[in-house]
Amino acid sequence: YHVLFVGNSLTYKHDIPAIIKSMVEADGGYFGYIQQTVGGAYIKDHQYNFENYMDTYTFTDVILQGQSFEAVGNYSEFSEYMLKYSNRVKETSARLHFYQTWGYNRVSWNALIDGVYTPMTQFEMYDLLQAAYDKIATEAGGSVTRSGEAFEIYLKEYDLPSLYDDESHQSIYGAYLSACCHYAMITGKSPVLNTYVMPGIDPYVMEIIQLIAERVCL
Repeated sequence: YHVLFVGNSLTYKHDIPAIIKSMVEADGGYFGYIQQTVGGAYIKDHQYNFENYMDTYTFTDVILQGQSFEAVGNYSEFSEYMLKYSNRVKETSARLHFYQTWGYNRVSWNALIDGVYTPMTQFEMYDLLQAAYDKIATEAGGSVTRSGEAFEIYLKEYDLPSLYDDESHQSIYGAYLSACCHYAMITGKSPVLNTYVMPGIDPYVMEIIQLIAERVCL
C-alpha cells in the first residue's frame, strides 16, 4: 500500500499511520505513506500541498479527514473541497476513503452550525458527523473509515480507559481504535486476526478495540 493521509492532529497524534503500518507489516505486507497533516487544519487548507502530492506520487489509497466539527458546522464548504479532492483522486487508480471523526469530549455546549448557535451534546455530534461523512462518501463515491462509530460504541458499551487525551484528541486507546478501523477498511481484513501488539495497551482492551473495529468496518 502507498497511502496519502490528508488531515490534522486527529491523524497524526500518537501517529495513527505508523500504527497501521505496523499492523500491515505484521501481516507481511508493505505500507508506505505520506502525511499532509497540520494541527487544527480544515480540509480546504490542504489544497496546494494535496495537488503537489497527487502530481508527484502514485498512491493506492487516499484518506481525507476534516477538522473535528467542520462537516457539521459548515457542510457546504466541507463538501466543496472534499468533492474537489475526490475528483482529483478519481483521475488516478487510487481508492478514495473518508476518515469519519468523533464527537468532542464534552457533555453539551452551544455549537455554531451554519452561522447559528445550536445546543449540542456529545452523542448528537457523533450522529451528525456520521451522517455527514456518509453523505459525502455517497456524493463522491468513496468509502468511510468508521472511527467515529467505533468511538461511540466503545463509550456507550464499555467502561474502559479513555479514548481521549483532551477535549477532542485521541489517546493511545483512541489512536489504536482508529488505526484498527483504517486497517480493516484498507486491507479488508479483521484486526482481530492481526498479530501486532500495541505498546501500552492491556491485551484485554486491545481485543475489545479489535472487535469493535471489526463490527463497524466489516
